[in-house]
Amino acid sequence: MLHGEVKMNNVVIGEWKAEHVRDYDGYRDYDCEIWYRHTDGYLYEARWNMWGRHHKGDGALSLAAKVIQQGQLKATKKAG
Repeated sequence: MLHGEVKMNNVVIGEWKAEHVRDYDGYRDYDCEIWYRHTDGYLYEARWNMWGRHHKGDGALSLAAKVIQQGQLKATKKAG
């Protein structure tokens, strides 16, 4: 599993993770999660599957960028 913090101005505002599920034809599938506190003050969360979108030769930095970018697009505001 790969994971990390989401920071803004050196303050942790969230976390992400990608758990490896399987390999095939040089690609890897992941179960992904992200949560972060947006500048509007609300908590946003997303859970999704990344199937066949990450080539294992692209490395961890590429995976982190994909998870954070996709997570921001998929995340929904939590009530409260």
